[in-house]
Amino acid sequence: MGKMKMTVEHYQMIEEAMEELDRSELVKKEYKDKGHSKQRFVWDVFRAMRIHQKDGTVIGGIDFACNTLYGYLHDDHIQTALFKIIDY
Repeated sequence: MGKMKMTVEHYQMIEEAMEELDRSELVKKEYKDKGHSKQRFVWDVFRAMRIHQKDGTVIGGIDFACNTLYGYLHDDHIQTALFKIIDY
């Protein structure tokens, strides 16, 4: 993994969204038992996130990526941040 290129603000928005999700060990165990990779897990979690924006609106992780992150990042950059935020 290279140096993270995501802004601190966007990174913190994803971290906050993570706090709302069920990241129980049971969910992780199910993924691992099915042979799913860490990459699959973090992107599935990202898709399930609800990101709270400055204007008070809430959007899904994919909408956040398409509307905000892809303006200056690509998937590898986003995944670097997700790997740091999401424990697997």
